[in-house]
Amino acid sequence: MAQPLKQFQHTAYQSTHTEFEPVLLEWQDLLGKQNVSSKKADLDRYACTCGGHDRYPRAILKPANQQELINLLKIARENSVAIYPISRGKNWGYGSAAPTAENCVIVDLSRMNRIIKIDKELAYVVIEPGVTQEQLYDYIKHHAPNLYMDATGASPQASIIGNLVERGFGQTPYSDRFMHSAGMEILLSDGRILQTGFGRFEGAKTTHLFKWGIGPFLDGIFTQSNFGIVTKVGIWLMPKPQCQGVLLIRFKTDQELLRNIDSLRTLKLRGLLPSAVHIVNDLRVISTLQGYPFQEMNQEFPLSEQALAKLRRTWGVGAWNCVAGIQGSKRQVRAALKDIREQLGSKVTARFISDSLINFLERHDWLYKVFASKVKPRLALLDLVKGIPTNAALRGMYWRVKQQPENSDYDPIRDDCGLLWISPVIPMTADDLEHFTKISRRVFEQHKLETNIAVSLLAERALCCTVGIAFDRSDATQLELAQSCHRALAKAYFEAGYPPYRMSNDSSAYRQTQEFSVFEEVCSQLKKVLDPDGIIAPLRYGIK
Repeated sequence: MAQPLKQFQHTAYQSTHTEFEPVLLEWQDLLGKQNVSSKKADLDRYACTCGGHDRYPRAILKPANQQELINLLKIARENSVAIYPISRGKNWGYGSAAPTAENCVIVDLSRMNRIIKIDKELAYVVIEPGVTQEQLYDYIKHHAPNLYMDATGASPQASIIGNLVERGFGQTPYSDRFMHSAGMEILLSDGRILQTGFGRFEGAKTTHLFKWGIGPFLDGIFTQSNFGIVTKVGIWLMPKPQCQGVLLIRFKTDQELLRNIDSLRTLKLRGLLPSAVHIVNDLRVISTLQGYPFQEMNQEFPLSEQALAKLRRTWGVGAWNCVAGIQGSKRQVRAALKDIREQLGSKVTARFISDSLINFLERHDWLYKVFASKVKPRLALLDLVKGIPTNAALRGMYWRVKQQPENSDYDPIRDDCGLLWISPVIPMTADDLEHFTKISRRVFEQHKLETNIAVSLLAERALCCTVGIAFDRSDATQLELAQSCHRALAKAYFEAGYPPYRMSNDSSAYRQTQEFSVFEEVCSQLKKVLDPDGIIAPLRYGIK
């Protein structure tokens, strides 16, 4: 029979409980003192979230390899102490590194950062959870320069596997990272290692080449869950194309976007937009280029429509701005651009930026100076479609923060950035997009916050929306309004039939909307089978 988890009271930081000290000493003997911490400064860092739902861990553990992870998990199980594994903790806006429940010990897997294998011929790598976007990019650049990876707009220091197990997405034809991976290795709470797909067969050569294996497909249950710890995954790479660039489409009004959403869906269904297509509203773009205009607004909130219109003119952005990577041979790219422009019509403003254009402008200094203000802010978008990690999008987290960082030194936790994401999925129709937009604006306006929206065409039939609530975390009034806005949006989206594709570490905003169903029953039963002691990430995604 499973033992109840030990309860050490600590809704805020408290010095180490005497009952807990022997367990810490065991972990120190295993990992080394430098890789076990219960110091307040360290716990503060891991407890703090951009959304204000801070939750203190009991300690921080940093294993270097799978065997250390197995042994520390054994100690946790023997002492009935819950652990909360993180890859690198850059889950900003969704809970950062903070655990989902009280009394957890955080297991930081950032030291497990081996790139185990790269296959240049079959275009894949096998990596551990601590591998960052920047690390993998640099490795590919030096060891397989003819290949490239998918990159997200998160930090270059963010984990590849961390994003994958949250079913996050990037920019390229492989933007759905989970779908473009194969062969997971998972550590179960009892110390067993589960190999998914063909990995269960000794000597199988196709573990990381064919996703489905044979029999039940288990990979999916180890994403957005707490059934085990993913310690290794095969990630698919892409061959570098002859021609690659970013298509920028500007929609001046809501109606112009709504008139064209059916055309974009048709292009996606026909395979002419194989990369992720991101459509972002004016504020999403502007917030990555500057902070809130406190002086012009006399320190008042929210931003007025007149001030927003002025910023649109200043930065040359539309009410909605579409970004799509286009790649292939020169002939394929020319043909794709022709078809896209014909489908959208002559009234839509569409520009294509590629390395060839940048090289041409740089060879003609006077031309570059003329177009620099228009081209430079778009270069980060070009980097992303080429699989180059960039932190340019992180500036959007500083929208309401008065002290802006210098030299792209972004640290949202250190700088009291407030951010809460909510990510509903809606049908790819004009009616649903209009309804979703109206709901969002109404709730934002009620809470004196600026509407910050992106809708992404990852697949052919639905839009994955990321709605960002940006605020100053150090301002108690803004924090209260932001959290209230988050709860109200969750409720409104569920009522409209638009549930989210992803949850934050604090799932109370979602639990208010849903009854316990057969789905939750089955998840609970799986938890009891795979983690009968409830050691791994209690309450993550509401699973208990």
